[in-house]
Amino acid sequence: MRSILGAMLNREGYEVELVENGEKAVEAFQTAHNLGRPFEAVILDLTIRGGIGGEKTIRELFTINPDVKAVVCSGYDQDPVIQNYAAYGFKAALTKPFVIGDLRKVLSTIMKPPSPEEPGEKLSG
Repeated sequence: MRSILGAMLNREGYEVELVENGEKAVEAFQTAHNLGRPFEAVILDLTIRGGIGGEKTIRELFTINPDVKAVVCSGYDQDPVIQNYAAYGFKAALTKPFVIGDLRKVLSTIMKPPSPEEPGEKLSG
């Protein structure tokens, strides 16, 4: 899923950094922040086997940047985090499976689209 999402975002013109779990997402987010190239947005899966998922990860990202724009995604559409994503600090939610149109719509609500003349915004997922 991560690779497919990355390919979808690359085709849309976004610069993407993919990681396998919440711990790696926090590390990448912190590094980008420290280098002065913060992520424009992050897409976090709610459940990660063998690692921290989206709910805990967003809390850690808030300690780095309280204005983080995060999207939560999950195949569990009845999960309280998906149903009430704003209460958990997310800007949007996507229910899997989703199509590129769903992804475009969500990203357009939280960030500016990439310009063909400029490099895409950096995303972490």
